Amino acid sequence: DTPRGGRAPRCWSKYQAMTDILVFGYGGQVATELRRFSGITALGRGDADLSDPATCVAAIEAHRPHAVINAAAFTAVDAAEKEEPLANVVNGESPAAMAQVCASMNIPLVHISTGLCVGWIWHPALVARGPAGSAKCVWPQQVGG
Repeated sequence: DTPRGGRAPRCWSKYQAMTDILVFGYGGQVATELRRFSGITALGRGDADLSDPATCVAAIEAHRPHAVINAAAFTAVDAAEKEEPLANVVNGESPAAMAQVCASMNIPLVHISTGLCVGWIWHPALVARGPAGSAKCVWPQQVGG
């Protein structure tokens, strides 16, 4: 498969060899594209429910991936405002738990978020330090993902 039915970029082959990458957000746009590569394991709500951070941690520990991509979020802004406690767990506490377990396993976490979140603040739970101690993560001030 090539992107959008066109010719694959020259660098595509090096990414075809990705192995053991765990992706949260099976049905979303990002995960749908990533599933086209070999070595990608994408999880949906039935596999790891972001409304329960412990299931996310358990999934990462069970799969023992080389990297984790969180492409899942509570993205319906109006619904997130109405269900703020749930949105805070899905968009805040679960990614924080992912960051903590990834840091403890010394594996990278890529957290993908929409551009809807403005006004960022530092939160100690989301500061994951790599080998050089330089990686920084942030926590949004609003609930939309």
